[in-house]
This record gives sequence, structure tokens and C-alpha cells, in this order.
Amino acid sequence: MSQSKLKESKKFLKKIIIFFTILLLNSNVFAAPTDNDVVSIDLSADEDITDGITFNNDGTKMFFTGTDSDKVHEYHLSTPYDMTSGSMSDQGIEFSITEEATTQDIEFNLDGTKLFLIGHTKDTVYEYTLTTGFDLTTASASATASFSVASDLGVPTGMIFNNDGTYLYVIGGVGTEDKIFQYELSTGFDITTANSTAINEFSVTSEVPNSHGLTFSPDGKKVIVAYDDITDPGATKTDSVHEYTLSTPWNISTMSYAGSYATDDIQRAGDVDFNNTGSKMYVTDFNLDRVFEYDLTCGFSIVACIDPTKNKDKVALVEAQAEIAKNFILQTSSSVLNRIEWLRRHSKENKLTNQNIKFQFSNKMLSSLPKVIPVSSGQNVINEVLPDGFSYWSEGNISIGRVGDTSSSSTKVISTNGITFGVDKKTDENKFYGLAFRAAQDDVDVGTIGSSIDMDAYSLTLYGSASKDDTKFIDSLLGFSNLRTDIFNKNGLLNLRSKRDGKQIFSAIKFRSTFKKDQFNLTPIGKINLGYTQLDKYTETKSEGLALKYDKQKIQTRIASIGMMFDDTIRFKNSTIKPNGKLEYSRDFSPSSDAVLSYVSEPDKNYHLYVDTGAFHNLKTNIGFDLTTKNNLSITFNYERNQSKGSSHTDSLYFGGGYISNKETEYALALDGNKSLNANFDIKKNISGFETSFNLNYDPFSEITNQSASLKISNTF
Repeated sequence: MSQSKLKESKKFLKKIIIFFTILLLNSNVFAAPTDNDVVSIDLSADEDITDGITFNNDGTKMFFTGTDSDKVHEYHLSTPYDMTSGSMSDQGIEFSITEEATTQDIEFNLDGTKLFLIGHTKDTVYEYTLTTGFDLTTASASATASFSVASDLGVPTGMIFNNDGTYLYVIGGVGTEDKIFQYELSTGFDITTANSTAINEFSVTSEVPNSHGLTFSPDGKKVIVAYDDITDPGATKTDSVHEYTLSTPWNISTMSYAGSYATDDIQRAGDVDFNNTGSKMYVTDFNLDRVFEYDLTCGFSIVACIDPTKNKDKVALVEAQAEIAKNFILQTSSSVLNRIEWLRRHSKENKLTNQNIKFQFSNKMLSSLPKVIPVSSGQNVINEVLPDGFSYWSEGNISIGRVGDTSSSSTKVISTNGITFGVDKKTDENKFYGLAFRAAQDDVDVGTIGSSIDMDAYSLTLYGSASKDDTKFIDSLLGFSNLRTDIFNKNGLLNLRSKRDGKQIFSAIKFRSTFKKDQFNLTPIGKINLGYTQLDKYTETKSEGLALKYDKQKIQTRIASIGMMFDDTIRFKNSTIKPNGKLEYSRDFSPSSDAVLSYVSEPDKNYHLYVDTGAFHNLKTNIGFDLTTKNNLSITFNYERNQSKGSSHTDSLYFGGGYISNKETEYALALDGNKSLNANFDIKKNISGFETSFNLNYDPFSEITNQSASLKISNTF
């Protein structure tokens, strides 16, 4: 061979090596199962042709059946999902079947009080009842219900239900084809309510010409099918397990083929099943009468790990964390700016303190505030603590918002309860500065199967306002926050939990110029909100096969707003009311936040999710009033609607109150805004040594009448 041809051969070989290296790196081979030949068990003593297999919920019992006997067998496992001989502590419980001689597969309902089996003698699903869940000794002697699939399948070989039992899937042969049929049940796990006509069917013949058992991932996005290579059993081991993905969960008409894993020890593949976290796969061999156990890198994945960024609930959980962190900045800024606006409307007055109001909350987080914040009581504690010239104030808010689902994210329903306490000082008629503390709790419901987020947040904000004249003002604030979040990720029947902390720094500056005519003021405004949030890394627990870990996430807030405010003063004989309103347009310039996540079991492969932290265009409207009476009662109320372009919106109520009284009278306002707005109002006064108290309880949003009043007079002799 010439020197030039040798060089060309080396170059060609190098390209081939590079090509296959790239192919190997991109094929996600690390998701393939790992053989555990030692972890297998011989079942031939009980069943000559072992086929169907399933477990109870915690893996302490394994059930199997086969086509040679008319029995279902129950094994007890001292170590959950461990089939080694040392773990098989008890065996020999059998349940005899009279309806089906060649049983192919078995399944239970969620609590194990119903047993279902299918075989190819009668081509029928039979249902048995158990008085004690997953205890075969309590099963009914004969079937209590049945459902025939003979019109669709001649040789059914496997079946499974979805999580709530409203869909039944049966696989097997029909003529020269192998298909999966999907039936709908109007009542979960009640086969008497099954529609006799399949709502979907899918052919697996091209990949699995002799299909056996099938199973789903808990989110309904993967189907695993066992393949029995009947052509040459025993001589060559070419049986395999095949993976399909579903673009719409539980809808087999959206299935597409993903790939397969060829076993090297199974001669006749029967059924396939997983442990509860998907970290182990079990395949029966009805020629060897054994069950083989395989370790999986990622839960319920034999070809490639499930891409978490394609799961709408997971995406919504990531988005919601960014959204509520950002909303806390905006709501904290709004509370402080509301106080400044209130001060502007009452700038001619000297009494700027809302005192003798004691806030109480049934919410656990908010109820701890009086222990660390000197909220006023009958002894006017705050007045004694604050230096001369300072005023104090409080404002609460309840917000309910909804972000509609998108092609990549589930619906999010966000509710917020918050309270702000502040102290400030008026240096002259147009200048103020102060300090505010805010605590809030956000509850987010994600999707429809139970995922959620609970966030407790605390902030400390410095604020001030200045002006060169009586019409042009600059308001500004600088704040710091601490976030504590509990995350509940529901994945089918699996529950993954985690905790996450975060920190924030934020600021806002507001420009306003007021045009006056008599008591009416019209005020154009411009505002800039800036913020930076860092959410700590965290790791999910409770399901090692599906658990994800998340890197630190950085979220920036950049919002510019323009709008118009108005207020007026209407005077009555004994009171003054100041109606006010606002219309504001905001443009969100916040950049996308990059969330980086990976499977705990596969830490070297990262998934990136780019999160838009808000809608680009927002329209905010606000209407409210201030009421002041001559006997020093003051009430502030505002309703705010923030509508984003699209389906996202938030409704918020802001409220505050105050009363200046003698020290022998105590007023208390108790609020519970978790699910509804339940209010308690108490008045206590000492009259000539008698303790007199009046209580009013009212829930305006309850469907059940919930209101009461009481009067109590007591004395100690």
C-alpha cells in the first residue's frame, strides 16, 4: 500500500471513530438498564409458565401468575422490592381461579381491594374483591364482574390501568397484528362501567411482533412493552423490552417509538413491571420460570431519561417559583408606595399614626409576628418605643391570581396573604422617610394532580420621598428579602418533596407631578422597579428514580411603568372621604432566567429551562378610598387588578385601619385569608372596674352563613 493511501485510510478510520464516539455520547446510553443476574428468583416450584407480575404499594408483597396453573401466588418480601431468596420470608399463599385457565396478567386497584386478571382462554378481564387490601386469603371465591375484549383481541397478553382507573389498556394479538387497546371507564376501577368500544388503539407489530405485558410511567408519558422472540427460544437470547413515548399523557394515539433494550438472559419475555420509584425493572421469563431484576439509571426509563423540561407540571413549578419571588418584590414595593401616597393625600394633617389596632392571624406564619414586632396594644407600646415625631402604620393584602396553561406549562393558581408594618417620620410637609417590615405567604396550586408550592417571605424596606415644591415628587425605596419555599411535586402516584431558600435585593423609584383644582388632584406618574433574586440549589427526595436536583437560579426584575392617578376630598359633617384611583401600564424588560436541573442518578447530564419571569405588557387598575372621622377612626381600602397580556391576571385587596383612643380601650382586628376572608373584630374597655368586651365574627365569602356577635362583662372581686 502506498504512503498516500495509508494516510487516507488512517484519516477515514479516525472519522469513523469520531462519528461513533459522538453517536455514543448523544444516544444517552447511560439510561440503559444494568443487569443484575444475581438478583433473580426461580418460581418454577409454584408456576411452570410464569407470566404476569405485580406488587403491592410498598413492595412488601409480590404477586405472580402464569398460563400453566389457575392460581395467583402471593410472596412476602421482608425487604421491599428485594426478590433475593433471603428476602422471600413467606410464600405459599395461593388464590385459585375458576374463570380463566391460562392467566396472562394481573393488576390491583390502588388500595388492593380489587384484583383483576386476564387470560387468552376467555379473552376477558375478571374482577375479584378483597376484604383486606392485597391479602389473597380474603379474595372473593369467584369473579364479581367481567369485561370481554374478544371483539378486539384474540390473544390478550397483558393489561394495566391508569392512575385513577378511568382507562384500561390491553395488549395482545389480533389476526397478524399486535396492538394496544384503550378503554374508558366512567367509574375508576369498575369494569362494569367500561365502554365496550375502545377509544384508541395503537399497533406495535413493527417493533414488537409478539407482544406481552405492558406498563406505564406514573406520569403517563411512557409505555414499556415486553417482546417474546418466539422464533428460536433457548437457542439465542434476543428477547427485549421496548419503550414508547406519549406526547399526550395516557393517550396511546400519541405514541411514538423510542427504542429498546435487549436482554442477554431472558429466553421468553412475559410481563414487565417497576418498583414504586422506577429505579428497578422486573421482567418475567415464562420459559425459565424466573423473574429478573434490572437497575435503571433514571426512573421508568430503559432508553433515555424522561426529559423533565417536557413535563408541563415540572415547568410550571419552576416558573411559579420565579413568579412568586418577583411578585413579592412588586407587592412589597406597592405596600410602601401606597403608604407614601397616603401620606401625600394627608400631608396637611399631623396625626399620621394608625394606633391601638392589634392584628391577629390564624395563619401560623403571620401569627408569629406579634412576638417579634411591637404591634400596638392597650398600653400603646409603640408610642413608648418610637422616638418623638415618628408615626407607624400597617397594611394587609390578599391577592388571588391565575396564570393559564400554555403549550409547555400547566395552569398556576396563586394566592397571597401579606401584612406590612412600618414607621416613618415627616421632616417637613413634602419630605418623609421610613422603615417597613413585610411578611407574606404564597400558596400556588399547579396543574390538576396536586403539585404545589408554599412560600414564606420576609422583607425589610427603607423608603423616602422628597420634593422641591408642592406638585413634583420623587419617591424611592430599597429593600432586602428572605424566601423560604416548600415544593411538592406530584408525579402520577409518586410524591417528591423539597425545600428551597432564596434572597432578594430590590429598589423602586417613582416620579410624580400633580395638577390641582380645588380638592381634586390629577397626577401623572412614572416608575421603575429593579430587583435581583437568587434561589438556592435544592434536591428532591422521596423517589430516587425520578428525583431531580436544581442548581442556583438567578432572577432579574426590570419593569418600567407610566400611568395616571387621581384623588379627591369630600367633606361631611363628621367625616372626610378621599376617593382615589390609578391606571398604570407596565413594560417588563426582565431577562429570562436559566434554570439548570439534572437527575440525582445522572448528575452529569443537565437540562436547561429558560423561564420568562413575567408578561411583557401589563395593565394595572386601582380604585379605593380613605375614610377619616372626627373621632379619629381611619379606614383605607383599595382593590387592584393587574392584567397581563394573555390569560394571566391578579386580583388584590389592600386594607388598613386605625383609631386613636384612650389607653383603656383596646381594638383588635383578626384576619384569616387562607381560603376565604374570615374577620373578627374585638373591642375591650374597662368601665369602673368591669371588663367589657364585644366580638363580631363574619365571613363574607363563605357559602355557609358564618357570622356571630357576643357581648361579655366580667369583674374580679
